[in-house]
Amino acid sequence: MAKLYSSETAEYIASKGIEILGGEGYMKTSLLEKMYRDAKIGTIYEGTSNILLKTIAKLILKTKISD
Repeated sequence: MAKLYSSETAEYIASKGIEILGGEGYMKTSLLEKMYRDAKIGTIYEGTSNILLKTIAKLILKTKISD
């Protein structure tokens, strides 16, 4: 759950930062451009966010059924 939340939040924040900077945010000289690339890969690395979300949902449903 923490990995899903943190990777989604990091991507959202980096995306908003690039929007604020406009075209300069996409330049290779921009630190924010690297942060956005790193945040984007965080949503893919060790399972996509969709797969993690499905796994969490299955665990929650399994816990509720066994209670």
